[in-house]
Amino acid sequence: MKLTEKITELLGKVNAVNEKTNTATTAAIEASNSRDTAIVKATEASNSAMESASAKNIAITKANEASINANYSQLRKWEAEAEKKTANSYANENEDVKVKEFHSNGDGTFSYDEVNAYSSKHWRIKATNISGGALLLNNNLSDIGNPQTARNNLNIYSTTEVDTLFVNSTHLKKPTLNVESQTISSDYITSSDFIGTQTASNWYIFEADGVTLNHTSLNDTIKLTSYTLDGLSANTSYIVKKENISGNFKSKLSNGVTILTPNKSISTPTSITVEGSPASVPEKAETTLTSLPTSEGCTINKVEFKCIRTEDSVQIGATQSTSNLGLPIKFNTPDGLEVGKEYRWMWRCLSLDNP
Repeated sequence: MKLTEKITELLGKVNAVNEKTNTATTAAIEASNSRDTAIVKATEASNSAMESASAKNIAITKANEASINANYSQLRKWEAEAEKKTANSYANENEDVKVKEFHSNGDGTFSYDEVNAYSSKHWRIKATNISGGALLLNNNLSDIGNPQTARNNLNIYSTTEVDTLFVNSTHLKKPTLNVESQTISSDYITSSDFIGTQTASNWYIFEADGVTLNHTSLNDTIKLTSYTLDGLSANTSYIVKKENISGNFKSKLSNGVTILTPNKSISTPTSITVEGSPASVPEKAETTLTSLPTSEGCTINKVEFKCIRTEDSVQIGATQSTSNLGLPIKFNTPDGLEVGKEYRWMWRCLSLDNP
């Protein structure tokens, strides 16, 4: 083969190699571009997923807020209905029938207390049925120098009842709550012109979601400014709120405080007997605890007993207690029980750090 032909052959091979190299380079560039496009698409998809999750969380939050508002709206609606019933009683109860103050039970039902007061209708009848003619109360008061003498003449009401009927203000301040261990304390503050004293409290214990009511203590005349939580699950968060009550007036609902129950628990005592129970209980009955309940993470070192009248939840006598845990443990019923009344004998076991 001639040298010229050999050179031509070699140049042809070189050109073929260059073409293949160019083709491979182009393919590599296209592959790199495709990879970059895929990364951009994946990033866009990830951002879209995050935005979707965020929108979902916002929707859940709004739904929870709507549920809370609906729950409180229903509670306020029932309370307004109770106030309407009370106002009607103050206006329209018949002669010699005492006025009823209604309270919402928080579930669509209502209870009431009979108070030492009479309706406008009662006083109107009294004022127009006086012996010797129909005398108006205002005329009688203006004709006699001593207003109390006028009231006595008309046989309508005493000075004490007048003070009860005519309250100067309805301004009860929203209570502030504080937490110490498992006890919630509350203040009772009124405007300067309000003369009523605190007569009851409404306590609300919610689950941690702030919506689900776990327990209520409504129209509570015992726990006026403090509430010790018991009977709740161990190591669980709860939210507590409260309203102050003075007669027919009620404060706004307090802000909620969160409390975490300790990771310790004592079960409810059940091994209890009452002498003569249920129908033949003597006046000085003896009640007995025959075994202590189970406890977890703590030691029982004190036992308490109290007697509660069922019809109005009033405690009879003082709470009795002992740190002598030798079984059986016995207490005597306090004085003051009435024949024909129903009573509850209530026991409680305590630990130093977990009642």
